[in-house]
Amino acid sequence: MRTRRGAGGLYAATEHGFSTPLPQFVRREFEHYLDCGLLCRGFAVLGCEGCAERRLIAFSCKGRGFCPSCLGRRMAQTAANLIDHVLPHVPLRQFVLTLPFELRPRLAYDGKLLGAVGRIFADSVLGFYRHKLRAELGVVGFHAAPKLETGEVADLLQVVRCASSGFSSAEA
Repeated sequence: MRTRRGAGGLYAATEHGFSTPLPQFVRREFEHYLDCGLLCRGFAVLGCEGCAERRLIAFSCKGRGFCPSCLGRRMAQTAANLIDHVLPHVPLRQFVLTLPFELRPRLAYDGKLLGAVGRIFADSVLGFYRHKLRAELGVVGFHAAPKLETGEVADLLQVVRCASSGFSSAEA
């Protein structure tokens, strides 16, 4: 159960235990998470016109980092939008780029660098398939062979930040 009582102890422990204190945006996100779903922090009243039943719906934090409820809702909405409005109804391939732990903090704070790394990754994957099409089928460009199922290619880059201890189960 989340409580504000433990937050002060958490902040003190991180300030004494880490070389740098928690960034302000992390504290702000955590504070919003502590308030998420609490009626005392705000709510809306929904009523049924047919039976006059009323329900209180607590406001959410809409956070992206700590709150499992809001994060789950955001992931579900993003997936539904991609399926319904963005991705074509064709076979798809998914590639995952996992970066070394040493690079992750730098990329977390440098959006331009993260974008460049993502672009290099996407260009490398697309370049591999261009080379493969040329070598196996003699296709010069993706759009040169519109009847091929692999005739058009696009990329979608989704950055996912998740916690990990850095150890596999065999090492732990």
